[in-house]
Amino acid sequence: MASGADPSLEDNTGRSALMLLETLLENTPATTASFSKRLAMDAVATSLRSFMFEEVVPDSITCKRSDSNERSQFLVSWMDGFESIWMEEADIADDLLDEFESGVERAKVERIIQIMRSSGNEELIKWKDSHILSWRAY
Repeated sequence: MASGADPSLEDNTGRSALMLLETLLENTPATTASFSKRLAMDAVATSLRSFMFEEVVPDSITCKRSDSNERSQFLVSWMDGFESIWMEEADIADDLLDEFESGVERAKVERIIQIMRSSGNEELIKWKDSHILSWRAY
C-alpha cells in the first residue's frame, strides 16, 4: 500500500482484494493447523480496510425519509464540508440518531471572542445563528 497500490481495484469478476480475502477466510477451516494462516489473513484484511475506508466525521442529521421498502434513511451532513448524503439507519452511529430523534441541534461557532484561563478554561463564543455571546468550558 505504501508503494501506491490501490486496494479498491477489482478483478474481472468485480471482486476487490478485500472481498477475495474475506472469501478465503470464510472457506479456510478454523482449526489449530490453519490458525496462523487465518490470523495472517485477518491482519491483511484489517490493513486493507484501513486503506479502503476513510472515516469521515458526521456533523448532524438534517432530515429523515423512508425508502420504497419503508426503511428509514437519514440525510447526514459532514464536518469536513462533503456533500450531504442519504444513509441507511444501520450505517449511522446510535448517538447521532438519538440526537436527531430527541431534537438536539448543534450550534455552529462563528468565532471565539475571548479565552479565560484564570477561573477554569472557558471561552467566550459568538454563535453563527445568534447575536448572543456565551461562555463555554473547554
